[in-house]
Amino acid sequence: MTSVPLRLVTALTFACAICLALTTSSALAQKGSPKTSKSAAAASQTVSSLPPDMDSLFSQAEAAMMADNHATTIRNMKEVLRYQPENAGAHYLLYEAYVQTFEFENAAEALRASIRYGNRTLNAQHRLAMLLRRTGDIEESLARHRQLLNEHPDDAMLRSGYAETLAEADRAEAAIDEARILARMHPDRSMVRKRAVEIFWRAGAQDKAFDLARENAEDFPQDPIMIGQLADLHLRVGNLEAAGSALEQMRSVIRRKRGWANVVVYANLGYVKTKTGQPAEGLKMIRRSLELSVENPYAHRNLGVALLALDRRDEACDAFRAAIDQNYDTAFPTSMQFGDHPSDLIEEHCP
Repeated sequence: MTSVPLRLVTALTFACAICLALTTSSALAQKGSPKTSKSAAAASQTVSSLPPDMDSLFSQAEAAMMADNHATTIRNMKEVLRYQPENAGAHYLLYEAYVQTFEFENAAEALRASIRYGNRTLNAQHRLAMLLRRTGDIEESLARHRQLLNEHPDDAMLRSGYAETLAEADRAEAAIDEARILARMHPDRSMVRKRAVEIFWRAGAQDKAFDLARENAEDFPQDPIMIGQLADLHLRVGNLEAAGSALEQMRSVIRRKRGWANVVVYANLGYVKTKTGQPAEGLKMIRRSLELSVENPYAHRNLGVALLALDRRDEACDAFRAAIDQNYDTAFPTSMQFGDHPSDLIEEHCP
């Protein structure tokens, strides 16, 4: 199984759910900074009076954010900052919008400003540390993670972020040590243990990743996500029989008819069926996945693989191109990808 695409949850890589982000931004805007309960006008303005439409600028920006109209959010927050350059909430909302538009350098600058002007919450500082990793400032990201961990040694997300950054910096042994600590400190938290598996994998410790993934599937036998991760590891190494078995087990414990687990299980089980000589059955499963979500680039790639096996080349080529259009290259980290790249399939099979 693959995780939710990064393009859909970029804000999750660096942020919490959008509704929480907007709530935080609104609160900061009203307070000016976390240190005061005064209004933004009293706490952070640098002129004696505010434009009459200041409140509406924030309201419009938040509504635009919810509607994915990030250009409006950015424009409005820049206008606010003309009058209130030290408004932590305005910088924070600007950061959120820049993340959504993949302008990570600008996002980092805005988040730094939000922190500098009072938004010194753990959440904001951790987001900055993660964002710095994305912008390539690995050493600063590591330093900020270490500082935060000194203050909050039991925080699972901090430690996992630190370990992931170590892995990205090719400090495999240190990353593996942190992953061990993470799994040991939080044995009852399935998602924390899931992240530890990925840290092992990214650090090059595949055997340890498989061992922990198997443990997780045994310890959480009714959790489709944990079983799906084990299936995903098998897919990455090309063990289709083991992947198919885990995916069938995953399907058996899914209780909801919709949701991301269904999207993944049908897309990937369809791929396994196709690759093991059952492309017609695989095609049905992959189409079911796409009915639940058309935004999973793996489902489009898998659709193309099934169509190609059925000698429907033109349709297969359309599916491979759709996978690329759905940001196949950025939706999942390279370490989590499996199977042929759609670009390679296009080059080989499409005119």
